[in-house]
Amino acid sequence: MVADCTTQKPVVWPKVIGTISLVVGTFAILFHTGTIGAVITEGRSPDLYVAEGVKIVRTRWDLAAVRDVILIGVSLCAAFLLVIAGAQLLRRRTSARLLHMAYALIAAAIAIVNTGIFVMEFLSTRRYFSENPLKSGVWWFGIITATIMRIAYPMFLLVWFGRKTINRRLAEWQRASP
Repeated sequence: MVADCTTQKPVVWPKVIGTISLVVGTFAILFHTGTIGAVITEGRSPDLYVAEGVKIVRTRWDLAAVRDVILIGVSLCAAFLLVIAGAQLLRRRTSARLLHMAYALIAAAIAIVNTGIFVMEFLSTRRYFSENPLKSGVWWFGIITATIMRIAYPMFLLVWFGRKTINRRLAEWQRASP
């Protein structure tokens, strides 16, 4: 383990963040692979459902299904990027910062776009939810919770790798590598 030059304490954050990135990225790859497979084979997004009297399920390929395939494909690429970033961080490569920052920006953009899509789908079923206010609250809770969960780690990475102390550490790695 590499020691900090000022305190001589072992530096553990690369191992912790690198491992978290590997785990989150691997789970995302598994999730998005299954989801894109379902969309491609069924021609619709599996997260949509049939509400009482309001059909939301897609029965054929449409623009929304194509949109879903594109978003899931980009999410899958971002997940692979995160796995590579985590591996690079565990190896203490300076490229880990750029890879993590790229992942964070892509993932944050996807989270914002997905939130917009969920809100539009909610608003398109306004009549159903006006008759079922409890389900409306649950839907909004789900939208907010999903957005927070999708954006939390990317925002953490942007803040973490934007810190001057971390950038100095990465510069030390650059100087120490042959």
